[in-house]
Amino acid sequence: MTQDTTAPAGKRPHRIAVPVLVALGLLCIMLATISAWLRDSALDSGTWANQSGQLLDSPNVRQLVASYAVEQAVARSDAQAQITRGLPPALQPLAGPVTAALSNAAVQGTERALQLPQLQEAWVEANRRAHQKLVDFLEGKTTRLQSSNGEVQLNLDVLVAQIAQRLGAPPSAVTRAQALPAVTIIKSDQLSTVQSIVSWLYKLSVWPIFIGIALIALAIYLARGWRRETLRGAAAGMLLVGVALLLIRRVAGEFVVNDLVTLDAARPAAKDAWNIYTQLLAESAWAGIAIGVIGLVGTLFAGPAPYAVRLRHRLAPAMREHPLLPHAVLALVGMVVLLIGPTGTPRRGLGIALVIVLAFAGLEVWRRQAVDELAPAAPAAAPATPVPAAGPPDRLAQLAALHADGTISDAEFEAARHRLQE
Repeated sequence: MTQDTTAPAGKRPHRIAVPVLVALGLLCIMLATISAWLRDSALDSGTWANQSGQLLDSPNVRQLVASYAVEQAVARSDAQAQITRGLPPALQPLAGPVTAALSNAAVQGTERALQLPQLQEAWVEANRRAHQKLVDFLEGKTTRLQSSNGEVQLNLDVLVAQIAQRLGAPPSAVTRAQALPAVTIIKSDQLSTVQSIVSWLYKLSVWPIFIGIALIALAIYLARGWRRETLRGAAAGMLLVGVALLLIRRVAGEFVVNDLVTLDAARPAAKDAWNIYTQLLAESAWAGIAIGVIGLVGTLFAGPAPYAVRLRHRLAPAMREHPLLPHAVLALVGMVVLLIGPTGTPRRGLGIALVIVLAFAGLEVWRRQAVDELAPAAPAAAPATPVPAAGPPDRLAQLAALHADGTISDAEFEAARHRLQE
């Protein structure tokens, strides 16, 4: 983190290559971050199940799911026909309005019921089965999709059957509700393209992060004479990457909700779903912003500013006597952050490990800089003792030795010698 001053003043070696390498490295890190988010959100079964469960915590999503489930349950159970048969002939024309009123009441009741653990488990399990079926097939681990003509489907039959049962439908109607057609997620003619995308997604979520770090490290190595400025630029770039990811999330969300969702009634639920499924991306963005801020602060306190020099000189004695103390403090802070902050999926541990290694390496460089800048303590001067008028013969030799090693000045030596000779 120190500034290399061996380069000629006013000249910066590789002044074009270094910024280009830093920019390419940051782009690689940004690509890896987006790919890791897509991989974890779309291909990690635990994350998918957790997010599908979070959907039911949204009132907008619950209302939409309840409306769809009740509509299917009413249609499959022939509710209007049963109400018609149960009414007197004169009142049979009211079967339609009665069915609509009962459906509205059923939607409200189902929306409340979706907060019950039993129905939430049914919803999560339906999403888990569809997701696991998709991932297994895309990764070539199973051929189970042959039974559905090569299509990936989400089956809500269990959920709809439970709702029909709660509405008091007879067993025959519940059986018909279980025959609800599955929702097709991916058609057979799309699978080949999706499988290729998945293969690339796994690669892009890992290798670009190593390439990006290597490019930035090479840039710092080549920037001899202005390495601290280069590191500061890379930290500022990480901050900008985090901000850019947040902007991408917001702009893409506006496009998905306002342009792709055609039904106005479904847009609130779509917005909540987008926020849930992009939460991991937002966490990564904020992590990038935090890394950028820490890097900027670190380069400032490693610079020649008076406040930075004073801080280093004040902490240098303790860091010289106890070199592991700053690392222990950093480890304690890191554990607190990991305990209270989100870490994402287990596969994100690679990125966390890289950040930890870089943090400890940067701290050690800064500690050595502070210790190296601390001037060695001058030997304590011998306490002044009165020189006798007629000292021992070796007293002059002692004074000469103190004068030779710089303990006493020329004037002090001449004065003492003069007193000894008197």
